[in-house]
Amino acid sequence: MPPSAQLRETADDQIRSRSSWRSCAWHVVMLLSVSVSYFACAKAGLLLASINPSATPIWPATGLALSAVMLLGYRIFPAILIGAFLANATTAGSMTTWSAIAVGNTLECLVGGWLINRWSGGTTTFNTSGGVTRFAVISMSVATPISALIGVGVLTLAGYVTPSRFAPVWMTWWLGDLAGALVITPVVVLWATLGRISFATTREWAEASAAYTSAVVIGVIAFSPLVTLTGTARPLVFLAILPLTWTALRRNQRDTATVALILSAFAVWGTLRGGGPFGDADLNDSFLLLLMFMISPTCAVRG
Repeated sequence: MPPSAQLRETADDQIRSRSSWRSCAWHVVMLLSVSVSYFACAKAGLLLASINPSATPIWPATGLALSAVMLLGYRIFPAILIGAFLANATTAGSMTTWSAIAVGNTLECLVGGWLINRWSGGTTTFNTSGGVTRFAVISMSVATPISALIGVGVLTLAGYVTPSRFAPVWMTWWLGDLAGALVITPVVVLWATLGRISFATTREWAEASAAYTSAVVIGVIAFSPLVTLTGTARPLVFLAILPLTWTALRRNQRDTATVALILSAFAVWGTLRGGGPFGDADLNDSFLLLLMFMISPTCAVRG
């Protein structure tokens, strides 16, 4: 082989080696980022647990994990598994229950991601009304029940949940995962896929700013803990329809999903503070009412 050919082959090998190292390093960074993010979301959700230390009415980690599978592929599952295990290891239970719950959390997102990719267009599922409907049906009837069934089932078998409490704990677990999937996943996926598209005109900037600002203003008015829990305060929740409807008509799916997330964040804040239209003596009942509100805006994220 001529010396020049040998030099070219050596250079090509070095380039392939560097590319391989970069790919491996990027994959490790990606796994660590998803695992840490999942752990943080899970811990935030567990702070709201009331009916059982492991069952929380709001579980944003499901939305993060499901969007990670949709955007990054099934190879991201080790990050979800590790993050879920570490988060559950900080609650009551044992190595067996922590491991089983982590497996359930991971299967939930893998099965949901596979079905969405197979039957609902993957990351384009939010581009049409039919896609949004299929995403909601898959999340509600197939994906999230997996985690709730495995989690509550193993806790019952291990004695951490009494058989008589299985149904309410399962319902809280399932609705919490469902809320995370329906509220968080659209925002993450749409910003990841549409976020690179710049606003073409000043008018589009103004409309997007108006949508976010109105969501914040309505959130403060409708869900502020400063609002006394009275019969006249509860109807204020219907004010949330205004920014959601306007954004759905004037803006894209990404902005509509973001407005829904902003309103949900204010609703959670108000409920945690014991005020707003969902404030109640029983915290778990308050959050179950809140979940109904958080889930309903998903139908507005349409094409």
